[in-house]
Amino acid sequence: MSFLDVLSLAFRTVRGNKLRTVLTVAIIAFGIMALVGIITAIKAMNQKFSESFSTMGANAFTIRYKEINIRFGGGGGREVKLSKKGQRKEKKSNLGRKLTKDEAEMFIKSYPYPAIKSISVFGNRNNIVSYEDRKTSPNVMLFGGDENYLLLNGFTLADGRNINRMEVESGTNICLLGYDVAKKLFSEGVERATNAVIRINSIPYRVLGVMASRGSTFGFSRDNVIITSYTNIQRNFPATGASYVIAVMTDDLRNVQRKWGL
Repeated sequence: MSFLDVLSLAFRTVRGNKLRTVLTVAIIAFGIMALVGIITAIKAMNQKFSESFSTMGANAFTIRYKEINIRFGGGGGREVKLSKKGQRKEKKSNLGRKLTKDEAEMFIKSYPYPAIKSISVFGNRNNIVSYEDRKTSPNVMLFGGDENYLLLNGFTLADGRNINRMEVESGTNICLLGYDVAKKLFSEGVERATNAVIRINSIPYRVLGVMASRGSTFGFSRDNVIITSYTNIQRNFPATGASYVIAVMTDDLRNVQRKWGL
């Protein structure tokens, strides 16, 4: 049977079974479309995560509190108790203990290697920000940082300036607005926010600048935030009880790993 005969037979079969042909083509097309869609979604997610974590780089690390619940011999809780046979006193591990401001500052001062270091703390997530007769929903997140916080967390400024060391040490009421917050309060232009006085939960703050938009991830906006100094968080929001976070970006992690046994 020649090629033309095979082609003619196939054409007659398709023409004689139109419904079956349409269904088969539709199923194949839907399967290919679903496969391409899944592959595209996976690649997009990988790229998004890569962009999110690339700001820290391979030469950076953070020290943060992580809540744990470990049980030994039937006991449990956030504090792990370790004991040795024949000893009366129990030794308590530091696992699960929150990092305090004094401990974070002591680590930064005693860190011996050339690096960019930053201290930060989470304030809370239910803040209302207002300017004149405008205000946001009670869902603005508040963070405290220092002069290196923007660099180590991938933020850039769209307008204004960054927090300086003097403002961190004094704990004055200054802040940086996320793009969504600035757009909500200053619809005529986010650049109008710089040097304006806003209120965070009725506390006046002077705006130093506006951060560039970072978009959203899984429906969560990364621009609905306000950043002030971590000393200001301690002064105006002392009841948060959050643990401090240390971020370090260094050129050589091998010395760090040897020193701290990592």
